[in-house]
Amino acid sequence: MGTLRYNQGDLDAALALYHESLTISEQLGDLAGMSDSYHQIGMVQHRRGNYDAALSLYQKSLKISKHLGDRASICKSFGQMGTVQYLRGDYDAALALYHESLTISEQLGDLAGMSKSYHQIGIVQQTRGDYDAALSLYQKSLKISEQLSNLRSISTSYHQMGMLKHDRGDYADALTFFEKSLKIEEQLRDLAGLSNTYWALGLTYRQLQRDQEACQALRRAQQLFQQMKVPVPEDITENLKSCL
Repeated sequence: MGTLRYNQGDLDAALALYHESLTISEQLGDLAGMSDSYHQIGMVQHRRGNYDAALSLYQKSLKISKHLGDRASICKSFGQMGTVQYLRGDYDAALALYHESLTISEQLGDLAGMSKSYHQIGIVQQTRGDYDAALSLYQKSLKISEQLSNLRSISTSYHQMGMLKHDRGDYADALTFFEKSLKIEEQLRDLAGLSNTYWALGLTYRQLQRDQEACQALRRAQQLFQQMKVPVPEDITENLKSCL
């Protein structure tokens, strides 16, 4: 239930359910359950931008997973810790953690984990301006996600490929990818995904001088961030100042 609430963007409800689960796991002495709960609570803190708190929780989860020899959970922790480092601007640390996660996923034959790691490594390469390497990694990730019929991951790949096209100035192609992503996110009722895609659509419409559509998309993104009780990105607020 907590994961459902998290995916729907109801972070308060998700956090309450994750804490309930943690309490029960502690009472039962269920180390695996405690590790999962620490990880999930960390994801909520992560989504809210509380990176120090998130990292501390991921490290707690990782410590237990190592104690249990749970390689799948270790892999998951490395991936999330990598994303925190990426958001902090430490790209070398992020890449190291993502590659550790990828190695474990490959050893376990975990296709979903491999897809996620390819995507994450691709984001770092895109940030560094290596667009060809990034696109290749996104395509690898997308191919696996399509093989697994993982709609959420397919949507994420479309979104990031749209961001890459946007970064390159290929705004028409970017719109095509964002619209594909949006369609799946609406189907999944993925508020976090929708908020980011409307944001990206708004900025892309702005570049194409389609100002009315830009303002509509940015307002929708703002509403979704507010609904999730997540700080509205300053970029959205600034761009909305020019909307009537």
